[in-house]
Amino acid sequence: ARVASPLDLFIDPTTRDPAHPHAINYRAVETFIHACEKEEQFQRLIRITGMSVGYAPTDKIAVLLNLVLSMTIQWQAAGEQLLRRSQLDYTIIRPSSLTDDPR
Repeated sequence: ARVASPLDLFIDPTTRDPAHPHAINYRAVETFIHACEKEEQFQRLIRITGMSVGYAPTDKIAVLLNLVLSMTIQWQAAGEQLLRRSQLDYTIIRPSSLTDDPR
C-alpha cells in the first residue's frame, strides 16, 4: 500500500484514501457491478484495465509496478475477477498504451 504519511504505517491507507487503487479498481468496480445488475436497461459493461494485468504476479514489471503504484495491478486483477464472477455481459479491454496523439 502507498505510504503517504507516517500514519499510514499504522492504518491501512486502502480504507481511507479514495484515490487508492483499491478504491478505484476494486471497490468502485464492485459498486458499479451491483448497480448494473439492478438496472433493467443494462446491456454490456466494458472495463478497460491495462496490459500489465495479464502479467504473472512474479513478473519483474508487475512486481515493480505493484510496488511503485500501490498494488494497482493486483487491484485491477481483483476488479476483473469480480466482473467475471458477476452475471453481467461484459468485455475486458487491456490496451498496451493510450494516448491523445494521433497514430
